[in-house]
Amino acid sequence: MYVIGAIKEDTLSNQAWVDKKTFRVIRIIEKMDPESMIDLSFDAFQKSCGGYMETKVTFIRNGKTEQVEEYFNIKQLDKIPDEVINPK
Repeated sequence: MYVIGAIKEDTLSNQAWVDKKTFRVIRIIEKMDPESMIDLSFDAFQKSCGGYMETKVTFIRNGKTEQVEEYFNIKQLDKIPDEVINPK
């Protein structure tokens, strides 16, 4: 695991954890303010768009699980529909 932004055993600094083999982001720890910290854990992945898409993300704020998101039926679009991008 590569840890960007912190040294070994530091869990208080802002940091990102990246898998050495796949280069996928596995965890992000961020201080929101002096009293609040959020710990994001990317727990599952699916191959998508030539890489990987997170399919399960856990949000822990100040040591308590606040939210878990799970994504299903992820599909790659060959082209973004014109109505999605409207320059007007």
